[in-house]
Amino acid sequence: MKGYALKALEISEEEQYDEGIMHALDQLGVMERNDSNYAEALVYHNRCFALAESQQAEYWLLRSYINLGVVYRRINMYEEGLQNFLHAFHLAEKLKNDKEIASCLGNIGTLYLSLRKIDEAMGYFRMSLDKAVEMNNYQGLAISYGSMGRVFEIWNMPDSAQYCYEQNLYYSTGWNDNNGIAISYGSLGNVAKKRGELSKALDYYQKALEMSIVVGDRNYIAPNYANLGALCLQLDDTDNAEKNYRLSLQTAQDVGLKSVMAEALGGLSATYEKQNRLKEALEASRRQMLLKDSVLNEENLQRIEYLKIAFEVQQKEQTIAALQVMNQIEQLKNKQKQTALLISFGMFVVLLLFITLYARYIRQKRLFAEQRILQFEQEKQLVATQSVLDGETRERTRLARDLHDSLGSMLMGVKLNLLEMKQGAMLSYADVGRFDKALGLLDKSVHEMRRVAHHLMPDSLSRFGLKSAVNDFCGNLPTVRFSYYGDESRLNPKLEVMIYYCIHEMVNNALKHAGAENIMVQIVRKPDQISFTVQDDGCGFDTSALPQGMGLENIRTRVAAYNGILDIDSKAGVGTEINVDISLT
Repeated sequence: MKGYALKALEISEEEQYDEGIMHALDQLGVMERNDSNYAEALVYHNRCFALAESQQAEYWLLRSYINLGVVYRRINMYEEGLQNFLHAFHLAEKLKNDKEIASCLGNIGTLYLSLRKIDEAMGYFRMSLDKAVEMNNYQGLAISYGSMGRVFEIWNMPDSAQYCYEQNLYYSTGWNDNNGIAISYGSLGNVAKKRGELSKALDYYQKALEMSIVVGDRNYIAPNYANLGALCLQLDDTDNAEKNYRLSLQTAQDVGLKSVMAEALGGLSATYEKQNRLKEALEASRRQMLLKDSVLNEENLQRIEYLKIAFEVQQKEQTIAALQVMNQIEQLKNKQKQTALLISFGMFVVLLLFITLYARYIRQKRLFAEQRILQFEQEKQLVATQSVLDGETRERTRLARDLHDSLGSMLMGVKLNLLEMKQGAMLSYADVGRFDKALGLLDKSVHEMRRVAHHLMPDSLSRFGLKSAVNDFCGNLPTVRFSYYGDESRLNPKLEVMIYYCIHEMVNNALKHAGAENIMVQIVRKPDQISFTVQDDGCGFDTSALPQGMGLENIRTRVAAYNGILDIDSKAGVGTEINVDISLT
């Protein structure tokens, strides 16, 4: 298909057929987007946008706005995505294009769903559904019901979710959308699984897999095998679980779906563990961890690349605009020269004054554009930093959960098996001593594993909030005193994690590097601000030449990601006080 679109673009460009060029660019951009090649998709959609704008082709301008919005949403550039969808919505209203109006509403809802603004997302999905009902548009009805089903799943309303997914299946079947049918079956399987209706879930997942195979889209085939594997594992059917996870892994490898490969390896590890194939379970788990690290790194690199491409596209557009202005100025100057021969000296003075004022306006406009570019670059750097911090938090949570749930359970199982062996075996006095010593070492290993898991992501932080987590951390250190003042309501979970690890790093620095005997930790919560301070009586340092290796740069990066202000007051031989202020508005 892509080959035909490229050929159509080539022929249209040779014939200078603008309508054909825009159509081909639109299709190529959609194809690259569907293949997750977002950089290439941005190039095609921006080319289509530029040509549509120059030709005043409002329909293709509308299409470009929608397509650019979808790409920006998928690469988490939500502000740019929303701006494009709103431009598209107003243009669709102007053109009275009800189909694209419904599409804009649904896309805005999906964007808000990505931002976890569930109520706003549902409002747009309902408006999109109403518009689809007016037109009796089966495609729009299928998409709207599917989107609303995801919201009802988040709200834990399985009956409403199932109804929406059944409607999604009905309308997808009505307009012969096999891909939509496969997704509908998968969604119905998820609802049945959550309800504990495992036989129904198995049937839905099997239908989803069969339809995905008919479509031939391995991007959906691999996850469907994984869903079947997880359900078989839950049903203790380890043979079929292993079979489906292996098929999922092989299919995902063929198309390079690393996240699905990681999921399949995790499922195989759990399956091998149930089958008591511990060596294979450990190897699968090791491969999964390596793959997840690779996926995380690739996602961060892709995010940076997308930001770079978006910035370069913006620069090119500004360069084109500047050239157009310069051409206009040049044409104006030539015209003025010709006109100057026919007008009086006084009129020439007026025109000269006009040129001077216009040049000043252009300079001011250029300076403003440069300031805006600098501002956008700073904002994008903050977004990239926030993405890295979010990835670190997710990885800490995952590692803590894996250590506590998987490795902890395995170690306790080893201990129980050893105790059972001891009861049924005849051991000499010396062997009993060595056996008990081994059990003691195993207990210490379990304790150390739980301590590491707690350090990675304290359970009290996610369950009870910042105050409880910091209080637990400081309570375990005899030289640390903790005080909390103000409102104790929960903050944004990401902000709580950031503050906790900043305090953790500051206290560790005071203990390890400053030799502090007394450390005071204080948090002050105001309606529009939160501040935290770590003060110690350690050796201090010269703030004009900050020492290396104390983690201060890491703290600065975390605080800067939330537009916070960090202040360090330290004197050699007196101690150090670090204060951070973060606005909540």
